[in-house]
Amino acid sequence: MSDQASAPEAGEPDSELPETEGTGRPLTDLEQRILQAAKITSSMAQGPRDRYIREIVGMPPTRYHQILNALLDLPAAWAAEPATVKRLRERRQRNRDRYW
Repeated sequence: MSDQASAPEAGEPDSELPETEGTGRPLTDLEQRILQAAKITSSMAQGPRDRYIREIVGMPPTRYHQILNALLDLPAAWAAEPATVKRLRERRQRNRDRYW
């Protein structure tokens, strides 16, 4: 028997979510707007969601999703919007499990 704890396998969701302490750098205004848009647009259909992103966030939806995906790994994003970040991380993991 091995005394080492088993490491999580690739593709498994993080068992520990980041603490609010030590969040690193603060979120920029743009990053905060992107998190708020993610919170608001979660129940919108594709067309209205894309229009909202273009008008309120001020960028194409593709770029918005790229930045949002990177934000999900920042402790400061977790500290700012834990429920939204958790929901989006779980969705990202389900998609990875399905397609990867």
